[in-house]
Amino acid sequence: MVAAELCVHFASVASVSPPQRTSRRTTAIERKRKVPGPDGTPHDATEVGFRAAGEHWNEYLLDDGTVARLKLVVTGVLRLDGMRDQKGQPVYIIESTNVVSISATEDEGS
Repeated sequence: MVAAELCVHFASVASVSPPQRTSRRTTAIERKRKVPGPDGTPHDATEVGFRAAGEHWNEYLLDDGTVARLKLVVTGVLRLDGMRDQKGQPVYIIESTNVVSISATEDEGS
């Protein structure tokens, strides 16, 4: 078996309903950045801390016997300051990386 890994970086915009909480926890230092919002204009954004609850692989068996494994890994979360979606929920930007692992048979190409 021959294995190779490829990482691709991208950011996506998401409007996510946050979990309901009775009190809001704040960090000692809030980090702010300017980022392009969904409308293309620059917006102030606050970095939001996170921890992975689980990172799962998607596996695909290709017709030539190769196994392709893919996993999305979140690398950062930003909340756009003062921006809400149509339902009144805060707008988040999710920064992430795709991790790809390919396991091909040694007799590929024959």
